[in-house]
Amino acid sequence: MNKLLVALCAIAALGAQGLHETNVNTMNECSASSSTSCGKDDASIQSEPPALVRKAIEESVPSRSGVYPTNLILDGKMNDIGQRPFDNEVTIRFTLHPNGDGLGDGVFLESSSFNEIDDVIGKYCCDLMNTTQDRCEPNSGARLVTETGVRMMSFNDVEEGQRVYCVPQAVHFVWPLKKTGQVIYPKNVVGPIPGKPIRLKQLSERPRVFSVDNFVSPSEIEDLLKHNQERVTPSEVGFGGWRDDTRTSSTAWDDDTEAAKSIRTRTFQILGMDEDPGMADTLQVLRYTSDGYMGKGEWYKPHVDWFGEDSYDGHDPKVNNGSNRFATMFLYLSDVDEGGATVFPLSTSHEGYNGEKLVHDGTVDTPGYINTLEARYCCNETSTALRSKPIRGNAVLFYSQGPDGALDPYSLHGGCPPLKGVKWSANVWIWNRKSPDKSMAKDKPPSDGGGMPVSFLNKLDNVVDIFWDSESAKSDYEGLPETLEEVEALFDADESDRFQFQIHVESKREVELTSYEGHTFVGVDKETGNVVFFDQVESNGQLFEIPSE
Repeated sequence: MNKLLVALCAIAALGAQGLHETNVNTMNECSASSSTSCGKDDASIQSEPPALVRKAIEESVPSRSGVYPTNLILDGKMNDIGQRPFDNEVTIRFTLHPNGDGLGDGVFLESSSFNEIDDVIGKYCCDLMNTTQDRCEPNSGARLVTETGVRMMSFNDVEEGQRVYCVPQAVHFVWPLKKTGQVIYPKNVVGPIPGKPIRLKQLSERPRVFSVDNFVSPSEIEDLLKHNQERVTPSEVGFGGWRDDTRTSSTAWDDDTEAAKSIRTRTFQILGMDEDPGMADTLQVLRYTSDGYMGKGEWYKPHVDWFGEDSYDGHDPKVNNGSNRFATMFLYLSDVDEGGATVFPLSTSHEGYNGEKLVHDGTVDTPGYINTLEARYCCNETSTALRSKPIRGNAVLFYSQGPDGALDPYSLHGGCPPLKGVKWSANVWIWNRKSPDKSMAKDKPPSDGGGMPVSFLNKLDNVVDIFWDSESAKSDYEGLPETLEEVEALFDADESDRFQFQIHVESKREVELTSYEGHTFVGVDKETGNVVFFDQVESNGQLFEIPSE
């Protein structure tokens, strides 16, 4: 035990307590059995423990297979067997915090004040999480999780000076938010690449986004691509599933390969959840090309991964044990020469953001919606939007739900088009409870719910941009003026979001999109800026010829 205390103090002295790259407010008290100093300034912070400290840990702490044996056989169970007996004569000092709160002071506690960790849960969980007593009973699922993701089964699972998070029944542990750029080496997951630990880095506070290094091995990537490259078909949207021009990539579903199974297990592990196939969608492999959609890069317009009340009954996790997507692990299976990032348009807390207005006011109030022109600007590298670059073998983790189970509208994200090359990627979606059956779907393709396909045929030599007159969705809409000149004057004078960009129509090309009866569209010559078309939807399958006669 003395060796262990020496090792812990050495880690603190080097600013590497808990394998973090930033100071975690280590309590600067060392055992009397060691003369090692326990406190250094930020200059001493290390990205990984130095060799001397690693050696001390290896000599003083049982092997991982002794502490977490079930993790090594990849069955997804978390810390439920094989724990070492706790030495009650040793006092461990730690701080207790609400689920997900990596910045608050928390409550300072000493293990010697309690008989077992259940006493901690029962005494503090309700107040910290502002919830009811029935959700804070250990025998009903309330639990403690350390800052490195380890579920505590005894005080032996927490290290001196660590932060510990109280997770009530009915919600899941979320990786705590600290400062943007914070790095964590999680201890609740087995990495697939020997010598390269999985590494989390906080990219944003809202939404809760982390980059995940070394999450997929080269052999797993080869397995996924070999099995799925020739199986991809056009991607779909919605809980019910249908094709839409907001998503132009191609998809294959993989529930068969060993790679898909291992990655799913690993995703449950890093989220601190017991593996349950009923709480995961089938792994989705995706292909985005740089010239596959009208000669332009394929993309997925920003959206949220969680489903709204129109999708199925019981979508709200905070109401009557509702079920929805909890977190997304988005995997990069290839590098991309240019473009192809995962974009988060509503983030304003990431590194490099300069305060510019990326979307119009109120966008967050319509979850899953974003103006198309603003979405494309966020993908442009001239903007300061948060973009996660595709790096083969890495991933990006983001949450659709907060620490209390609330659905997060700020989790709006999209797949930017690759500008050069092909982007291969994959999705692992994890739910907070078992996902509902597709037979429960209430949402339908727009064409089945009052919408209708309409087409625009551009007879001009220049590209034409199509804009939707959003006023035409209102019941008191009086229509546009009767001449092109009057419409152009109205379009030029518009300083609001009345006219919203929809799609480019290349010269001599026909493009289809879904609309509704009564909606009005305006076409603008991209080169001259002149209004060359306006008309109103009247029937299913209507063809609009540009220019207007």
